[in-house]
Amino acid sequence: MESAIAERIRAVSMEKDLQREIRHRRCAEEALREAEHRCNRILDTIGDVRWISTEDWETILDIDPKDRSPRRPTEMSD
Repeated sequence: MESAIAERIRAVSMEKDLQREIRHRRCAEEALREAEHRCNRILDTIGDVRWISTEDWETILDIDPKDRSPRRPTEMSD
């Protein structure tokens, strides 16, 4: 009898854990969809932009689509 009760308690605990994990995954999926939507909206509105960077992202250059000349980000406001 006690083992059946203990088994039921374990099963209920596992079910609660699974439900919690499913809720967390659904929240994460929704956050990912929202971030993807925001990113797509930005990409759809910025026009033609090209970027070049080093592998470590230490140096990022913007290539002006009109003259194709690379500039450092600090030079972009000039």
